[in-house]
Amino acid sequence: MDCVPTDTVHGIPLGEENVRVTITVPKLKRALLPIPTNEATCIEEAVSGFVAWPKRLVIIQTSLSQAIQQNVDREVYVRERANNILRILTNAPREKLFLMPYNSGQHWILAVIDPWDDSVLYFNPLGNELGDDFKDLITLALNDWKMLAGRGIKK
Repeated sequence: MDCVPTDTVHGIPLGEENVRVTITVPKLKRALLPIPTNEATCIEEAVSGFVAWPKRLVIIQTSLSQAIQQNVDREVYVRERANNILRILTNAPREKLFLMPYNSGQHWILAVIDPWDDSVLYFNPLGNELGDDFKDLITLALNDWKMLAGRGIKK
């Protein structure tokens, strides 16, 4: 995310709220782009090219071990990622589930978050124990969301 507001995609400035991304492997080919261009309106039309994407929808992943190597404090690491999740949950429509893929540095895990029911389902293909950083950031984000939503912390 080394973009500056004057950078452009297809001749259009990114502005403060967007970044330039490239799509390499589309999950939902027919899904609409959040910022369509004259050349592409859906994901499959943008594969291998650059498109503008809202910063609020982009999470740059750094594993905890990489962060520690870069002298990042564990609490700072978890808080930053929890804040990214909180930004997404803040505008949560009722009854909407959120799918959150997460790379632990070794493999992918999927969390299905239902903030309205205060529940999280984890899908871990290796079946081993989830790392504390992942559990902590989900817990922190949900607790923050509950406070913002005026629901308090469920015990």
